[in-house]
Amino acid sequence: MNDDVSRRPTPADLARSTKAPTGGPERGGNSRQETARTRGQKQGKPSGQKVSAPNNDRTIPAEGPLKSQLEVAWHKWNPNDKHSPVVPYLRHPGRTLSDPGLSTANALIILRQAAFLTGEDAPTLSQNAEQAVLRWAQTRRGGIDGAHSLGQNPKLLAHATRRRSHALKQLEKNGQHVRRLEMIPEWRVVVGLGERSSPHEIGMALHGTYGWPYLPGTGLKGVAAAYARATGEAASDPETYQLVFGNAADSAEANLGGEAMGGVRFLDALPKVHKNKGVRVEVDVVTPHEKPYYDATLAADDKKKVEHPGEHHQPVPLAFLTIRGGSFLADLVGPEKLVEPAESWLRGGAEELGIGAKTASGYGYMQVKRSDA
Repeated sequence: MNDDVSRRPTPADLARSTKAPTGGPERGGNSRQETARTRGQKQGKPSGQKVSAPNNDRTIPAEGPLKSQLEVAWHKWNPNDKHSPVVPYLRHPGRTLSDPGLSTANALIILRQAAFLTGEDAPTLSQNAEQAVLRWAQTRRGGIDGAHSLGQNPKLLAHATRRRSHALKQLEKNGQHVRRLEMIPEWRVVVGLGERSSPHEIGMALHGTYGWPYLPGTGLKGVAAAYARATGEAASDPETYQLVFGNAADSAEANLGGEAMGGVRFLDALPKVHKNKGVRVEVDVVTPHEKPYYDATLAADDKKKVEHPGEHHQPVPLAFLTIRGGSFLADLVGPEKLVEPAESWLRGGAEELGIGAKTASGYGYMQVKRSDA
């Protein structure tokens, strides 16, 4: 498999990528039919004007309770260019493309609960709708420079940060030590790429309440523990390692005493508000060049004919969401003698091992510095 991530894809790239089938119903197996229908459509009206839907081919409503709130419609990417491609966009039913109503929508609902189906006899997930959701995720909205905020309303972010800081101060009054770290992506970060909770398989870790991109505390704890083991500090000082991370009753490191909780709490890292912005979300692309071969070799059915690898196979661009720009605030809480090594291990893991997926390709590496709680 070859990964081609040398540049950021444009919305026109995403429109062209719908011509390549993605292999199965779960990734738009009906894309060939949809692409043919899209090519036959007339040029849409410019952005900012209402676009009528003369037939069902021009709009795709969301399924279920969201049907009255979301639909996919086609618009010209650049209304001032007669050669501009007509691409699918996400909007409120009947509203204009420039309507800001979706700019602060909860991304958890858009990415996890909005499903768009096409085909009456054998309904399949719409690949055009998947591209519309991805385009919504990367379009400039609500004062966020360069990319969609995925619902990161600066005022709400500030309120959440203040509530977190107030809670941490109360913990300090009760004798706990608090250490806040600011984690700044050096390039791009991919967290939650393998999650299957999205109907259209657009994976990204989103906060369960706010819907914002975040770094789960379990992942931060995991990378800190991995760094401690990789450097040999876990073996050289097993007592401190166990006091920081705890141990499970069925783990290799477990003592006869059974399961024990770790002494340091790794809180979820939330986006930091800086110059009225949160973290920036961008669309990236990975392109398998011999997908039929990999699909056949990974299939559970041994009787299925194995496709041989070859350059005649169609490359299949697959888009996914990444975090690039901005920073996160991570908090460690516990006894000071344990928070100190936990901070050192988390810093080393974020800077040298990387957080999330595709670290071998340069994703996930962070700069870490202390910040006021």
